[in-house]
Amino acid sequence: MGAHAEVGAYSNVENETKVGGVGVKSEAHAGTKVYSDVGVSGSIGTNGAKGEAGAIAGSCAEVGASTTVGGERNNASVGAKVSVGPQIGAKVGGGATVDDGKLTVGADVKLALGVGITLQPSITVDTRPVTKAVDTVVVKPVTSVAKAVAAPFAPTPKGKKKKWYKPW
Repeated sequence: MGAHAEVGAYSNVENETKVGGVGVKSEAHAGTKVYSDVGVSGSIGTNGAKGEAGAIAGSCAEVGASTTVGGERNNASVGAKVSVGPQIGAKVGGGATVDDGKLTVGADVKLALGVGITLQPSITVDTRPVTKAVDTVVVKPVTSVAKAVAAPFAPTPKGKKKKWYKPW
């Protein structure tokens, strides 16, 4: 629940390249804005949880940059902004979600008292290799042992006699 209003103008530059076979995406921006952002929100669902709360307002000139290193399934990113102008407030948010086997954990912290600072770290990890390893090392062997242990207790098919082990 909250309200957000913003008017401004920005200029943005982006670049994507590979360094040692690893993707690197960089972005830088500069601009001015008049803004107001007040609210509290949160959600918990089957894919994770996230939330944010705060109140921040003012007008400012802002510069910022962000970099993401890695691919779609495994990456780390960080964004940062610095702003100057009559502004005041704080806003904090964060969360953890899992989507298509990708675990993403991130945060968003904004503080302003004349000078504003925003930090936005995030990391995404592909959990599928771990899931496959657990399946191979734990689930399949345990399933085989469980079937072997349960086999003597399984119902006898109709028309067949049960063979019993006689230790004497």
